[in-house]
Amino acid sequence: MTTSRCRGSVRKAKPLDCDVAVSRIKVEDTYTNGSEFSYGECLLEYRTSGQGTQRVSGQAILDAVHRIYEKCPRHKAGRVTARGSMGTGNCDACHVTINYREAPSDDFVPQKPPPSE
Repeated sequence: MTTSRCRGSVRKAKPLDCDVAVSRIKVEDTYTNGSEFSYGECLLEYRTSGQGTQRVSGQAILDAVHRIYEKCPRHKAGRVTARGSMGTGNCDACHVTINYREAPSDDFVPQKPPPSE
């Protein structure tokens, strides 16, 4: 059984990056081992630790994300972010991980247009 852990990098991912990563999870879709939703500094992935493809619903992934935020909160610039891993319940080693990563140069956050004058 996957142990829930609140461990990861000493660096904190930007909360906005994790918001974007979480928004990439489609609850109505089904995902398999290696599915990644990462964005910017926020690593967000589903892994099975060698137990095959192990299909899982987007809702189960999102539920695991919410448990990580609930049990492993970290604060940055007045906002909550998190790091850790939680099981998804569909296999003994299946889990979702949120952690810091070095942002790749090809990630892009659309900027809000400047206010009209």
